[in-house]
Amino acid sequence: MLTQQDTEMLIMTGKKVKETRYSIAEVVKMIRDTAPYFGPTIQTLCFNDDGRIDPDERKLIQWSRNFVFRVPPSDAMECESYLLEGYSS
Repeated sequence: MLTQQDTEMLIMTGKKVKETRYSIAEVVKMIRDTAPYFGPTIQTLCFNDDGRIDPDERKLIQWSRNFVFRVPPSDAMECESYLLEGYSS
């Protein structure tokens, strides 16, 4: 089950993916596959948008470091819906 923070961070991740023109499909795949490079990818996206990491991006990076390892595979569809919600906004 996703927490409120998970929901907010997934939406923020979707927005960041759109902002940096990264592949949303690739991020979804990372979550489905429990990819250890999810956290570093999010860190790169946060840095590449403007060359700095602001406090909200720092929270996103900290959250992303262990998210894929603690979210159960059964929550992958819910994660995808929140990512797409952020990406679409």
